[in-house]
Amino acid sequence: MNQLVKAVIYSNSWVAICFAFLTYGTLSYYHLPNVFTYTSINFFSVLSAYQFHRLYGGKQKNQAVTEREKWITTHKKANSIIALLSFSLLMFSFSSRIWTANTLAIGVALMIIVIFYVVPLPLLVKSLRAVPYIKSLLISISWTSMLVVPFINENKHLPVLFLIFIFLQTNAQLILFDSRDVNRDERSLKTIPQIIGINKSKLVVFCLVIIGYILMTIETGFHPIFLAGITSNLLGLIIKRNQFDSLLAELVWDLPFFIIGISFCFI
Repeated sequence: MNQLVKAVIYSNSWVAICFAFLTYGTLSYYHLPNVFTYTSINFFSVLSAYQFHRLYGGKQKNQAVTEREKWITTHKKANSIIALLSFSLLMFSFSSRIWTANTLAIGVALMIIVIFYVVPLPLLVKSLRAVPYIKSLLISISWTSMLVVPFINENKHLPVLFLIFIFLQTNAQLILFDSRDVNRDERSLKTIPQIIGINKSKLVVFCLVIIGYILMTIETGFHPIFLAGITSNLLGLIIKRNQFDSLLAELVWDLPFFIIGISFCFI
């Protein structure tokens, strides 16, 4: 059972599943067509992007230190197969007639960000990830954009407050992962935990979550099930430092997207 959990989480399938549930719940709530198509596209987008980053990043490391890194190193062939399959299915989706020129342009732009997030840019001689201050910003913009695409594609009104909520929520979750990597990331990255420390970063996470749910209440009205989403975020804040590299931490830190997606099915 433990090996199965490791496979789901360390292969990035868990974060892809969480974002897929977020996509499905969001588009269902706002009554968009082609919900399953967009959900599948976002699932394979997240999975292929993370697999690419992990596989490329693994080439830059001489030694696996954490359990996650050891699992990735041990299962390189399986990860490569998952990456190839997910990317192939993602590319197949671009042949769908649902796409417009504008959304295809957004998709191409996101793919460029995914590639050069880890691959050094010719002019900068370093990747986008290595540029100070913008690591979390790039990821948050990318994830939010993936939810913008269906609305533009279907010519629907953009739920601006909801999209700001997702942007804030994504940043909140990324701060927790940056806290895990605070001693492994290059100091030049200038992540929030590097700048203000882990404890103060948790306060920032709390504020981002509360502001986000205030915006959601303005957007949809208050629903008691929102408390489940807030609770899932609070669980991430009580993870102890000696558990930052554990399966539990990754499971809990990605959980809010899953809970938000489920919540939309009940409001």
